[in-house]
Amino acid sequence: MKFIHLTDTHVRKAYDNSGIDAMLGQIESIVPGMERMLEETDWDGVDFVVVTGDLVHEGVAQDYTYLNEILRNKIPQNVQLFYVLGNHDEKDAFYKGMFNEEKTEPYYYIQYVDGYRLIMLDSAVPGKESGFIVEQELDWLKETLKEPYGKGSIVFLHHPLFWAATGGDTMAAKNGKDVMKILKESDAFAVFCGHTHTNAVNMDQGIFQSTADSAAFSLEIRKNNLAFTDKSGFSVVEIRDRAISVHQETMARDRAVVEMPLDIFAEELKKLDHED
Repeated sequence: MKFIHLTDTHVRKAYDNSGIDAMLGQIESIVPGMERMLEETDWDGVDFVVVTGDLVHEGVAQDYTYLNEILRNKIPQNVQLFYVLGNHDEKDAFYKGMFNEEKTEPYYYIQYVDGYRLIMLDSAVPGKESGFIVEQELDWLKETLKEPYGKGSIVFLHHPLFWAATGGDTMAAKNGKDVMKILKESDAFAVFCGHTHTNAVNMDQGIFQSTADSAAFSLEIRKNNLAFTDKSGFSVVEIRDRAISVHQETMARDRAVVEMPLDIFAEELKKLDHED
């Protein structure tokens, strides 16, 4: 099985002039850059594309329709396209823009590809920066994984379930350990996620986890500062039985659009998450 892992596309038809919106507006290549990446992709043998959240940056229904049109125009028709929601996604706008439905509930579901069970989770909580899988979704996950399936199960969500690097407490889903306990007792063997705006591979309790570069912009620690740069990328993943190959594709730009002290960024995250 082969797939393209996109994440954190942060697409908007138009950005506001304040906060992160203003920074995103400065990265004029977000949509053209993503289109160019997809145009240059080798689609031979690709089964699907999955976008693991922050599809749109706090936008409206028309922004989701816009993103879907961009991707469907650049991805071959025989390649499936799956979506996962992130903390900057608006659930009501997503349902309206993608399906013309009036809904606000978490978006989680199952797909089956080449003998694998793909489990798409929703770790996004409205109004929060951090991730959390709600109780109803956890119960659904337990029930889904009660019986093994085919070649095994693979989980996709926005927030990492664990994160060993600096800032792990803010990057990982708050109840990631609860999810990991469920996965450890099942046929799940891999997790693919985003949110961190940097690529990384981690292992915990026998579970493989890969985070992909953002298709919009990168976050880099430069001494005591955090830089928002215009580097972007995605992952090409191949899985044979349970052997996993992850190849990182990046656009070789690295211009800092915004740079700020790490401690100030941490305080801003707390404010976004409504925490003291």
